[in-house]
Amino acid sequence: MRPRWPDDETVVSWTWTATALVFYLVVINGVVLTLWSWGGEYLLDRRLVGHRPVSSVGLGVLVGVGLAAVAQMPPLAAMWVSLGRSSPPTLPGLVLLTGVAAVAEEMLFRGLLQHLVGPVAATLLFAASHVPSERDLRIWPLTGLLVGAAYAWLHELGGGVLGPAVAHLCWELAGRTRGRSVTR
Repeated sequence: MRPRWPDDETVVSWTWTATALVFYLVVINGVVLTLWSWGGEYLLDRRLVGHRPVSSVGLGVLVGVGLAAVAQMPPLAAMWVSLGRSSPPTLPGLVLLTGVAAVAEEMLFRGLLQHLVGPVAATLLFAASHVPSERDLRIWPLTGLLVGAAYAWLHELGGGVLGPAVAHLCWELAGRTRGRSVTR
């Protein structure tokens, strides 16, 4: 029996996933090295873990559940379907990529940039980083602005990226699993 080769769509999906994971790991390492060079272990702890880690994670879960509910709203369906096409083909791959992406983006935008340029500018930069490449994604920068404001608020409350990363993960997983269920 001959081995079965994956179809082109699966190969493209896994290639995109691997590329995205490498990119996000580079972002994480860049933020860690930057924070370490600026203030050592103390700054890493303050910016990433924060001053209230337990309450930050708890609030991140609450906000994340609310965002997960919003992610199911019909006006966002086309965005999630479009993003679902480029999502990993398996649920574990989706969870891995979404988790790494949420941590990397929150480390960059909240853990580093929010302290350099302030929460409003960091939120605007976050929204700008979600400029779409497809017509179905034209609402993505607006959602990036709104959820980015929620992440900035969570970071201000807890001081670290734990709460924002949890909320970000909930938002992305809820939306991308919705998009996957439609496309697969």
